[in-house]
Amino acid sequence: GADIIIGNQAAYVGRMVSRVQRIPWVYCAASPLALPSPTQPPLFPYLFGLQRRLRTTNWAQRPFLPLAQGVTRLFMQENVAFQRRLGIWNGLHPRFEGLYSDQLNLLMVSPALMAKRPDWPARTTLAGFGWFEPRYMDDAAAQGHLDAFLQRGSAPVVIAPGGSTRTQPTAFFETALAAVKGAGRRAVVVAAKRFHGQLPQSDPDVLVCPYLPYSCLLHDACALIHSGGIGALGWAVRSGVPSLIVPKNWDHFDNAEIAEQANVARVVWRGGTEPQRVSAGLSELLADRAIHASLARIGPALLAEDGAKKAAQAITEHLLA
Repeated sequence: GADIIIGNQAAYVGRMVSRVQRIPWVYCAASPLALPSPTQPPLFPYLFGLQRRLRTTNWAQRPFLPLAQGVTRLFMQENVAFQRRLGIWNGLHPRFEGLYSDQLNLLMVSPALMAKRPDWPARTTLAGFGWFEPRYMDDAAAQGHLDAFLQRGSAPVVIAPGGSTRTQPTAFFETALAAVKGAGRRAVVVAAKRFHGQLPQSDPDVLVCPYLPYSCLLHDACALIHSGGIGALGWAVRSGVPSLIVPKNWDHFDNAEIAEQANVARVVWRGGTEPQRVSAGLSELLADRAIHASLARIGPALLAEDGAKKAAQAITEHLLA
């Protein structure tokens, strides 16, 4: 009885149900990597190094999307077999064009950070970020400790790993803390409570805290060291805080390049486990007036942005058409 199904790149079954039940499908991508351009391919994991070396030659980028599609097709054979059994297999790659909609595609990223690609699927809207304040993360005690720490000294660097780094963050924390110390800055380390015992507890210049909303963590920060998740990047730009990105996997490399091109971040492309490289990157980031000027220009646009509302309007218009 549903009028429409909305799904993203992690929900293959939504597209399959829409075909079986003949219900309209809206593809809602959370990150640019999930909606690649054939002529301006994103940076893919494992391929990003070669892609970056060939960035100045546009024609040399075109084989990378077919290469990524070919490799990932090998991992989608079970999905293809299931679609065949359901009688809905249409020959399209289940991870790429097989997910797109011929009715409405949404990308929840700010147009202030990237331009709409001319060769995206028809009926694609660059909706902007859908800001979400996770109130279930509210922690009065942790917030009190953070407020007290902020009042005791200079603006800190927030260290917040993302992606798979969250589950094994020790090396990331050690490198980032050494870099912050090398830059002569204080640090707020954001980690799941099970890792707190591995982190400094008596250093007056380091606060270890559990997950809190980014709006709280970045309120008085001077920089954010993170892995390049699109959400962390969006909140940093909205807050006017420069990012030092140490990409690890997934969409981190592509998001890092978008941030670099928008001049709102510096990226440690290689040697992300070497404190000297990260420390040098952090010092350069903090001294980069051009990045701070870009943030002052772009930040207010993101602050005023309501991607969720724009996406909802686009869906409503589609339903009423």
